[in-house]
Amino acid sequence: MKKISTLALLAAVLLLSESFTGNSAAKTSARKNFPSFALTVDTAPFEVKALNNYSAQLINNSRTASITFSGNDVRDNAGQVYPTKIQIDYTMRDAALGDVNVEKVTYEYNNQKYNFVPGTGFVSITKMKWAADRKSFVMSADIFCKVKKTYLMEEFVPVLVLRGSVQYLTVSVPAS
Repeated sequence: MKKISTLALLAAVLLLSESFTGNSAAKTSARKNFPSFALTVDTAPFEVKALNNYSAQLINNSRTASITFSGNDVRDNAGQVYPTKIQIDYTMRDAALGDVNVEKVTYEYNNQKYNFVPGTGFVSITKMKWAADRKSFVMSADIFCKVKKTYLMEEFVPVLVLRGSVQYLTVSVPAS
């Protein structure tokens, strides 16, 4: 009798564990294609908003991809709230992988704007797949660029390094 109850218990545990494994595998594969990104500004993590943390679309007659990452708002000592964001515009090449030309980068933090230092950045597309209806595509990329504030005496202006990795971002195509 003990052997039968032990075998029944073991069989029940195996069946339950298999059913949970199947569900978690499905959740993992669904999460695998979920947009994610890790960005740093001078090695400090760029903290994105929990919701509505990025937008991406083609602009300039579909010749430029523009991606904007929205970070947590910053509050100064006077209680004023300022948005934090990173915007990266790069030259769009249809289904091309590898490095693409960075056209513009803007980093906004604490009511200060940092602009792209030309010739110091790249976006390296690692994956790109168009939707069947060609109204969007999903991309993954590595990002590196330098930004600084614009001043008259630019030799003393610190340069910030933005770098990161983005996975499965959906870039929409505006209706023509």
